[in-house]
Amino acid sequence: MKKQVLNAIIHLDEKTSHLHVIVVPLIKNTI
Repeated sequence: MKKQVLNAIIHLDEKTSHLHVIVVPLIKNTI
């Protein structure tokens, strides 16, 4: 799963702390 996460940002400076995560679903192709 580590290679599928492009970006992760946590916001602790707002009223409600939250996390933004960008994930790319990778599917292994076999021929």
